[in-house]
Parts: sequence; C-alpha cells; structure tokens
Amino acid sequence: MDSRFSDRHCSWCGGTLERRHIDDRERSVCPACDRVVYENPVPAAAVVVRRPGQVLLGRRNIEPFAGAWTLPAGYQEIDESIQATAVREVREETGLIVRLTGLIDALSTQDDPRKPSLLVGFEGEEVEGDLGLGRGATVVEPITYKDAGVDIDRVTSALKSVSGLVRSTHTADVLTGLGSFGALFRPDFSGMQEPVLVASTDGVGTKLMVARRAERYHTVGADLVNHCINDILVMGARPLFFLDYVAAGHFPEGRVEEIVGGFANACKAEAVALIGGETAEMPGLYSAEDFDLAGFIVGVLDRKAALLPERVQVGDLLIGLHSSGLHTNGYSLAQRVLFDRAGLDVGSELPGVDGTLGDALLAVHRCYLKPLSGLLEHPGLRVMSHITGGGFTDNIPRVLPEGVDAVVDRSSWQVPALFREIARRGPVTRAEMDRTFNMGIGMVLVIDPSRVDEVEAHLREQGELPCRMGRIEAGTGVVRYEGPEEL
Repeated sequence: MDSRFSDRHCSWCGGTLERRHIDDRERSVCPACDRVVYENPVPAAAVVVRRPGQVLLGRRNIEPFAGAWTLPAGYQEIDESIQATAVREVREETGLIVRLTGLIDALSTQDDPRKPSLLVGFEGEEVEGDLGLGRGATVVEPITYKDAGVDIDRVTSALKSVSGLVRSTHTADVLTGLGSFGALFRPDFSGMQEPVLVASTDGVGTKLMVARRAERYHTVGADLVNHCINDILVMGARPLFFLDYVAAGHFPEGRVEEIVGGFANACKAEAVALIGGETAEMPGLYSAEDFDLAGFIVGVLDRKAALLPERVQVGDLLIGLHSSGLHTNGYSLAQRVLFDRAGLDVGSELPGVDGTLGDALLAVHRCYLKPLSGLLEHPGLRVMSHITGGGFTDNIPRVLPEGVDAVVDRSSWQVPALFREIARRGPVTRAEMDRTFNMGIGMVLVIDPSRVDEVEAHLREQGELPCRMGRIEAGTGVVRYEGPEEL
C-alpha cells in the first residue's frame, strides 16, 4: 500500500481509510461511513464555479492536496463515471455545461464534501478566460431561447408596433384587448330570426414563394383575409371576426410588421375585427427563408337566408365577376411554367400584362363583400361559388344539387393575358387550366333568370362588369364547357 495513505482518516466520520480499486484506480474508502476519498495526484488547472459566469477560484499549477476531499459512496448514478458525475453536478449546480477531456478528478470542497463538482481539476497548466479553462476542457455558456433561434423580444416588439392598427379593426363587440389568452366577442344578432355562425379557414399556399422572390410581404395578409371572407360570403354570411397564424423559421426585421399589417389593413377595409393570432418562430421545422400563413374567420347569417344548393333550378343563369389575377390558387403550376421552364423572374415583363410579372402574380385576391353584400337577401340570388383551387371544374359543382349541370360558355369573356401566357409557355391544356385557375372569373353567381336584370343592375352600380357566362341544365352534377378551347 502507498505509504501516503497508510494513516489517513475520514474527514467525515474520523474512521480509518482502506484502499480499494474504484473507477479503474486505487481509491481510499472509509468502511465506517461508506465514503470514497478522491485524490488529486498531479498538478492541474482548477476552476471553482458557483454560478454561471463567475469564477471564485482559477489558478495554475495546483500542488497535490494534503487534506482529504470526500465523496459519499453511491453519490454517482449506477454505471456513471466520475467524469460524468462532474459534468452532471456542474450543470445542476451552475447551469453550465462542461465538456471534460483528460479529467484528473472531480473533487468536493472541505466545507461541503457533498458537492464534488464545485472544484474540478483538468489536465494542463494555463487558466484562461472568465471560467479559467485549462487545456483539454471547454465550457458552454447557458443557452437561451434566442440562441436556439427564437427571438421573443423581436417578435413582441414587432407586434406592439402594429398593435394600434390591429386595434383599429375592433368594434364595441370586441371585449378583450391584445395579449389575452382568448378573445371575447359579443355579436349583435338583433333582426335575425335564427342566427347561424359560419366558419372557415384557409392559407395562401405557394403564392408565398413569389412574395419571397419579390421580397414583398405586405400583400399576402390581405390575400388571406379576402379569401376567407369570400369563402363564407358564398354561404350568405357576413364576417364578424378573423384570426391569423404566422409561422417561420426566422423573422427578419420588419417581416412580422408587414404581414400582420396586411391582415389588419384588409380587415379594417371590410369592417372585420382582427381579434387575435399566433406568431411562431420555428427554426429547424422551417428554413430561415420559409414562412407560412393561415387564417380563420367566423361570420353569421340568418338560417332562412343561407345560400344552399337546393335553391338552384334548371334554367338559372351563371353570372361571373372578374378576378384581379390568380388570386391565391394555382401558383405551383404557374411558377413551374414561368420561373422553371420559361426562365422568367419577378422583374420580367409579359405581353399584355401590366407591370412586372411579380406585380401580376402578387395582385391582391379580390374581396367581393362590398359588391355582393346588398344581394345576399335578394330573391334572385340562388347560390354563389368562389373560384379557388380546382377552377370552375371543381368549385361550381360544390353548390349544385343532384340532377343538374353547370354549362360554362368559354367565349363569353376574355381570358386575361397572364393566364394565356401560362397556357402557351407550359404548354398547359385548356381543360387543365379550367380546373386549376380562375381564368379571370373569381366569383360565379347562379341567378333566377326572371331577376337577372335587377341583379346585374345592382352589380353595375357597385362598379362591377357582370358577365353572363352560362346556365344550369339537367345533368349529373358536373361542369360542361362549350365554346372554343383556344386561348
């Protein structure tokens, strides 16, 4: 036995120490209290850390100690090395993560022998930096949410900057302010015999990729608000309130303000309360450039005025209202044709298309609430169809009863140049165009033919140019086309 340990006594209970093989080394053990003594046999750099960022002792060339530092036997977890114990204890005690290589020993202090990792010895001579690092050891400072890629302060500041605009959408029916866990809304159902709530949700889709290419983000929020309004409008509902969801891998300076500002401006324009939302920064789930939007809307109608398929009859007429462009559908196909195949970019120009390609593709989705609000109880209005993804082919059948078809006359309106260029440069067949894009008609009304003149007169008063584009015939619930396929 090494003579240095022959007459040692346990500093914990005073018992005589024995030598045993522990942790691949000879250790001194007290049989009386079942504790292990860990010795520091060579010079080492040492660090004493009592809280993150503060070093109470950092010195070099520590001589082998003369006293006894004790560690209670069993203090380590099963199958855990003394090195692992040191790492774990430093983390629990200080919040620091210490990666150890060439560890000499994890030592307890004499004033508190149950905290063995407060004094950690490393191989090496130099003590550097605030944490007294020696060769072969690194210390990682405590990590924050911001370090992980989520900057709560920046997002909170951005939302505060648009809070006034958001509040400007509120009416007396909104009973809670911004920041509450839920939004309280007190609707006014006076004048309705049987009020029914109508809800819908949607997204902007790959139009967001065009916004990213063009570095323009202030319009996509309005796209979503208007899309959602139109979706419940065709049921006969007037919107009450809207909620948004914005997710991204990273929010650069000003991005949140642009997007949420777009939501708020569109809501204010249509007298819809923007009562809440969620902004989520999720690095790892999204790349730094990626983002996504979702919108949720609730409106109300009187049940007797709901625009349902059973109102449609053979002989009814189809009236189309013009769109502002692609609206929010078909962008995956449009980008594949225009950007990937044709090699164009957002700054390119196309024949017959006003402005740049980016301007045309980012034209805001039209909201049809104002021109159609006065027709919702008109006896001549049967149903309406919002022409979104699926075009005429898939959307008009959604409002048809069994036993009828919608016949669409392709010659009844001029398809805008943007759609013609997509078809030509693809090439894309007319059938595929008709079931992907709105082709320049964003809303289709099914009208009682005996009241069509009244309806058209009202629409013209609202600044619309209504297009008689077809009729309802007996059939199997599909859309049939007539007229030339050429664009």
